[in-house]
Amino acid sequence: PVAAITSESGSGVPLKLKCNMTALSLLLLLLIAHVVRPQVPTLDSLASTWQTVRTCDDSEEKKQPCLAGGNLDEKTCLDFACCYQAKGTPMCYEPNHPTTLPSNAQYYAASQAIPSFSQPQGTLAADGGGDILGIDCYTAPPFSGSCSNGNGGLRGVGFGTLAVAGYASPAAATKATFQWSPYQISRNATLQWRTTSGTVEEVHVSSTVRMPFGKHSVLLRLQIDPFAGDGMYFNINLPAIIYSNTAQAWGYCAGGRPSANDLPNFHSALITNGATTNHMLSETFSAAMFTNESTQAKNGKFSMSMSGSHATATWTDVPNTGAVVEFVLSVSNTTTDALAQATDAVSNFDEYWAQAKDDYTSFWLSTFNQSVSSLLRFEGILPTLVTDDPDIYKIYYMGCISLLQMAQYDRLSNSPWQAKFVFPSAGPACASTAIYIWDTGLNAILLSFLEPSFLNISIERWLGMGIHEHYAVDYINNEAIGPWYAFNDYMVFRSMITMASITGPKAYVSSVLSNTRVIEWLDRTATYWQNLVSTTSTSNVKTKYDNRDATCGNMSGVYFGYWRKAGKNPDVDTAQPIYIHQDGNGTFHASWDPKYGYWSTGSGMIFANGSVVLNLYFPNGVLQISLNGSLGTNCSSFLWDNDSTWCRNGSSKLCTAVAPVNDGLADYGNAYNLLECVPTYTHKVPALNAANAWMMRVTAGIHRDLGNVSRANELETWATQVSQSVRTKLYNPGAGYWSCEMTDGTLVPVRHVIDFISIATSLTTDLSSTQKQEMVQFVDSELLTKNWMRALSLEDKAAPASDRKDHGPYGAYDGWLAETVESFASLGEYSKALQLVKAMAPVYDRGPGGQSHQVFEQNGTAVRLPDKAHADQQYLATSGSTISNRIISALFGVNPSLSFDESGEPSSFLRNATIPRGFEGQLQHVTLRGKMYTVTSSTGGLSIKEEEAK
Repeated sequence: PVAAITSESGSGVPLKLKCNMTALSLLLLLLIAHVVRPQVPTLDSLASTWQTVRTCDDSEEKKQPCLAGGNLDEKTCLDFACCYQAKGTPMCYEPNHPTTLPSNAQYYAASQAIPSFSQPQGTLAADGGGDILGIDCYTAPPFSGSCSNGNGGLRGVGFGTLAVAGYASPAAATKATFQWSPYQISRNATLQWRTTSGTVEEVHVSSTVRMPFGKHSVLLRLQIDPFAGDGMYFNINLPAIIYSNTAQAWGYCAGGRPSANDLPNFHSALITNGATTNHMLSETFSAAMFTNESTQAKNGKFSMSMSGSHATATWTDVPNTGAVVEFVLSVSNTTTDALAQATDAVSNFDEYWAQAKDDYTSFWLSTFNQSVSSLLRFEGILPTLVTDDPDIYKIYYMGCISLLQMAQYDRLSNSPWQAKFVFPSAGPACASTAIYIWDTGLNAILLSFLEPSFLNISIERWLGMGIHEHYAVDYINNEAIGPWYAFNDYMVFRSMITMASITGPKAYVSSVLSNTRVIEWLDRTATYWQNLVSTTSTSNVKTKYDNRDATCGNMSGVYFGYWRKAGKNPDVDTAQPIYIHQDGNGTFHASWDPKYGYWSTGSGMIFANGSVVLNLYFPNGVLQISLNGSLGTNCSSFLWDNDSTWCRNGSSKLCTAVAPVNDGLADYGNAYNLLECVPTYTHKVPALNAANAWMMRVTAGIHRDLGNVSRANELETWATQVSQSVRTKLYNPGAGYWSCEMTDGTLVPVRHVIDFISIATSLTTDLSSTQKQEMVQFVDSELLTKNWMRALSLEDKAAPASDRKDHGPYGAYDGWLAETVESFASLGEYSKALQLVKAMAPVYDRGPGGQSHQVFEQNGTAVRLPDKAHADQQYLATSGSTISNRIISALFGVNPSLSFDESGEPSSFLRNATIPRGFEGQLQHVTLRGKMYTVTSSTGGLSIKEEEAK
């Protein structure tokens, strides 16, 4: 079967299906007899279902109960993605139609992520305020636009926002819907407006936004349908708040975005049919222009004006036959180039419009077939899935398109990354230039097939930056981002092992990364846990966690403590944790999280005499408290005047010389280094200690093949000891979940998916059949929902203190589901692995994978499908493509042996091949060690066959 490809531009897209009438008739008969899915789906078939824009209005007369129960508390309201009153007594309601815009109205309920899409030189989102036309978060490194979406940013400056008859389109909208597609975002709404005679009429409007492939431009099209009444007028605002940022790391969110302080540096000027904007400090120029047809009288009288600091286009006397407006935004480092781009685009708008889809179509098809011509192409290709199972088909290709939505062509001449493509971990609002160790590692299989150079360079950059100090690298300037993430060793190890498995272990482990052979890196990461074992007093916190010289001149790190009133003993279960990020030059920044649900900020200074001052602020900027104190010995702690002590990378308990428990397990510190929002998942955590045993065993096998028998024996002995400690000390018999060991030896049960997915894959052969059954039962009964899962059980004692949708109880990071599929397969539960994949399919009907999805259940019954979480979560993220990796490794069993003995190939490339997976299909063009294979799943199990060279 071949996908029938059509071209919008008429210029021709490769792989056109040409059939004579006889062949076509035969094909139609075959399709009637048996539905056959194309090998690679069309982009339009991947588009999301149309979804309602959930808006909120706080006006009293518009309140309606969103559920039969009527009044619900604010927390329940949030969980059900209902709208609730922003001020006063919370109440759930959905809007009818506001004719005015209340000051505290909310557009997009808290749980609805704003749709975003990308092409290899840019990413953007629909307007963060729910506007029917505007765009937000334009991100095309080094260019960075204002962003009201997600965390931080500059609100109220969306480009292209629409007002009809004086009403902002969100305020006037009813029946507003949107649809995501890999190459565009479409929006529809019915707007109410007041005519010159005073009557209220309705008008239907629709808009679509695309980006031309390989250009720093945006194409927008607005259509106003015929309507009743006279006196229609509308405005389109053009605030192009975009600048160039290469001097600093973009960080996670707002660090690389324009802020309110930057607004005076933007200067706009009117030009024919549009306006230009110049950011005077970064040599960034943009041009917004309307097509000549859009400004003609058939759409009404057109004029341009300055509205404050930006330009506004106005159409008056709009005929009731409707209007079509097409316009372009182009960005460059020079005015000349920006104007040239915009002028060419508006002069040839239809061609640009069609080509944007055609180019992305070719890009998509070339991802699976190297013979397809494309403006940009990857080093390799992804496997092609052929199956009649609609759910597996849907999930696999939606995972693949989720990865492509993160692919950015790195054409910066000064970029240190040296990779043709980079894959930032999320976006567009946050993490849009960050290469995270964790998220990238989860996609190591796809990246090893598609762009192995990027994965290998990423591994080298991580190792070079120091994986025990940061969690990501900014690809713009190669700067490390964030504090130490305890999972770094595990995920870097997994990335290296995947590269070895796919490309060939013998050559890869002997290759050199950052001046060190890969086998040595494998050994170091597999045994780093030994630096974290409690063998001495914990009074020297720096030595235990940071493993660097502590001097007052080098204070970068994390200080952790509990704020409390003077004279009161700290209660570590209820006090407020505060994290200090020291930047090494005497200043530092703080974050505190009193509800484990939102963050505030602080700032302070260390003075030459050793005194310290710290100011902590509420989210609204009001000062909460000012702390004064001094540095402790060796700069390893802060000693505050209220008698509290904060230690470097540890809580106040770690400042005392408490005798540690020495059981051979590694202590990974506090929540900030681990799951962040689960306050009990700290110190000797089961997942990472189990992973240590697995890493040592894998490394031992490679050492044995290299002839390093004594080292192999040593690692295997340690692995057995660690595995024994984890299984006997941290497991809760009969429960299926595990416990974390605190510094005083106390065991705290934690019902989180992270232990299941790590231990099921790391200690598979060590677990008893009873433990395996209990672990599966725990996931079934407490974590899985109808179409998604919870990362943390609602039954966990920390659930009330953790309201995140990625790692907490109200949803799950997309990658957790994929890793659960892999874990089910590792335990031999292939039917459950398949069942989970199929359950996810309806969720991916609503768009690509993202950072996380929230679940909506009442008394265990699903109220509606899981939806992408908003607020601190991103619409696009590489975690959303993790599931395609696991369809390859779990359902199709592709897991090549790391043995240097090649005599068993290619059968040794498959895991548990004799066990049927419960579906029929083929995975074609699987590139393993320089050859291509087809893997077949049938009723008899799995088989693999080398493909004929073409």
